[in-house]
Amino acid sequence: MNGRSLLTGFAGFLLCLSLSCGKKSGSVTNALKAVPVTNLVADVRAFALQAGAEEWTWEGKDSRLPKTVRTLAPIRVTLRKETSVSFVEIKLSGGFLPHGFLITCETNVAYTNKLYGNGWEVRPIADGIYEYSGF
Repeated sequence: MNGRSLLTGFAGFLLCLSLSCGKKSGSVTNALKAVPVTNLVADVRAFALQAGAEEWTWEGKDSRLPKTVRTLAPIRVTLRKETSVSFVEIKLSGGFLPHGFLITCETNVAYTNKLYGNGWEVRPIADGIYEYSGF
């Protein structure tokens, strides 16, 4: 392989990587500017209660999701249960730079893990909502 084809291949890899990783850094917190946090938390909790079941996954564009969730343009929305807490994950981007929100299903129950997924950092944003990111 010569230097030019190697450079072209690397440039193609970088382009593919940037397209597959979804939204750019900072877009998760910026996404909340379009949706009041208290409305988002209330809507997600009501939806999780209505949807029932132990665990479920919805595609992000599903019309059955609350409008506040669809406004964020998620990839997918998933109800998850851990030992001490049930929460809804709103995944906004994936790949090497995952971003999203975790919303606890019960009031007065905190998500106490400092890491989520593959060691992604979790930080509280407001009561009942946490942001995670992979960088």
